[in-house]
Amino acid sequence: MLACRRSQHLALYLEKFTVLLILFAFFLVITPLSARSSQPTGDPLTATAKAEHDFGSNNPDVYVSMGDSITYGAGVPTTQSYPSVLQGFLGKTVINEGVSGSRSSLGVARVNDILRRYTPGYLLILYGVNDIGERHNDDILEDLRFMVHAAKVNQTIPAIATLTPVFGERGWKRGGVIDLNHKIRAMAAEESILLADLEEAFAWDASLISSENGIHPTSQGYNLIAKTFYEVLEEQQPGSSGGGGCVVGGGKGSYDLLVLMGLLGLYAAWSVSIRKRRPARFNQHQAQMSARPENTQAQAG
Repeated sequence: MLACRRSQHLALYLEKFTVLLILFAFFLVITPLSARSSQPTGDPLTATAKAEHDFGSNNPDVYVSMGDSITYGAGVPTTQSYPSVLQGFLGKTVINEGVSGSRSSLGVARVNDILRRYTPGYLLILYGVNDIGERHNDDILEDLRFMVHAAKVNQTIPAIATLTPVFGERGWKRGGVIDLNHKIRAMAAEESILLADLEEAFAWDASLISSENGIHPTSQGYNLIAKTFYEVLEEQQPGSSGGGGCVVGGGKGSYDLLVLMGLLGLYAAWSVSIRKRRPARFNQHQAQMSARPENTQAQAG
C-alpha cells in the first residue's frame, strides 16, 4: 500500500510539473507573437500616425489623383471616372490629374508642380501599365518612388496603387503587371505608405475590364478602384478601427487566443486520460501485491 501511495504522489507531482511546462511553452509562444504584433511591420500608415501627421500648409481635405487614362477615366463619362466617384465617397475635393497615354516618367516631370499648385493633403498614384514592355520594371518602380518621396517632402500623404488586370490584345502585359505589382507592394511596405491593392480587388475578373481594348475598366471597374482607394483612406482616419495591417477576425490577437485554447485543450485531454488510467493502475497494483507469495502465505496462515 505504501508503494501504491508513493506511485499516486509521483503521478500527482508529474501532473503539476506538466502543467508548469505547458504554461512555460505558452509563454514562449505568445510573447514573440505579441511583440511582433506591436512592432512596425512596414504596413501602410496607421490611424495614430495619420492623426499626428503634420500637413504643413497643405489642405487635408484636398486629394489629387495622378496617373494615365485609367485615372483620367477613358471609356466612361467624367462622372464615372474613379476620382469623381471617390469624391462622392469621401465628400471632399478630389482633383483628376490623369493624362491618357502617359508613362510614369511624365508623373515624375509633373509631380512637384502639381503639389505646389494644389497643396493637397493626399496624392494618389496609379502609373505603370503603359510603361510595361518599353522599360524595365525596376526603372518604372523608381519613378513611382520618386513621386512618393516628392509627396513626403511636401508633407503630403502618398497613396500608391497596384495596376489593374489586362486582357485581350493587352494580355501580353500580364506577366509584367504581376511582377510590377509585386514590386509596388514591397516598395509601399518599405516606404510605410498607403497601398490600394487594385490587382487584389479586381482578382483578374475580366468582366471589370473593357473587352474592346483589354486595359480600361468598365464603369463597375472604375467604381471598384474608387471603393478600394476609399477603404484604404478611410481606414486610416483618426478614430477609425483597424489599420493598414488589420486582419478581419482580430488578426494576431485571435491567433494568440487560438494557441491558448489549443494548449488548454491538450492539457484537458491529457488530464482526463491520466485520471481514467489511475483506477486501473491502482487495481492492477493491488492485484500484484495480493499475488505475491508472502501475502498468499500470510492469508493462508
